[in-house]
Amino acid sequence: MKQNQTSFARSRIFPLSLAVLLCAFSLSSSREAHSTVLASSGKAFSEKMMPDFAGIDLSKSGSEVLSLDEIIAQAKPFPNGRVVLNFFNTGCLPCREGLKELQAHAESLQKEGVVVVLVSIGDSREKARAFLTKLGITFPCVWDKSGSISQNYGVTSSGGDFSTARVPLTAVGDNKGKLLRVITAEGSDYLAMIRKGK
Repeated sequence: MKQNQTSFARSRIFPLSLAVLLCAFSLSSSREAHSTVLASSGKAFSEKMMPDFAGIDLSKSGSEVLSLDEIIAQAKPFPNGRVVLNFFNTGCLPCREGLKELQAHAESLQKEGVVVVLVSIGDSREKARAFLTKLGITFPCVWDKSGSISQNYGVTSSGGDFSTARVPLTAVGDNKGKLLRVITAEGSDYLAMIRKGK
């Protein structure tokens, strides 16, 4: 009788232990997904530079172009300067919240040498402009018309298919253009992760 009780207890404990382990693994995996590394071709994370680009700046009235080199140049004078590229789409609700948070801290970020540039994907120029104006967003915004910027940063798959875009996504680089971090969710530690970089 005692042996049967012991066997019964073991048979109940094992599945429970397994469930607890799976739950813990799932939670740790979701935390890791919050901030990821873009490592391609086997290169170490610390060796990767931000992919170069140039695109139409939607914050200007004409068709002025903004390049990564110009963005990096703004961060260079600051010892801990940061380049922040925030990829968004007007239909992405979490993107909207992330943009509002960035805008709320625009002044302090600028004083710290954190240069924020938005990258509009999957929207027309007019729709993206109207969206930013409605939200009161004042950051420069590059229009990724062809999808090449998004593809180079891993936001879209090959071919620039916007329907599978991983947004929100924020790429953080240093003042020399080295990629430090890719943030794939904008939680309560979003700004701290941008400022820290690593």
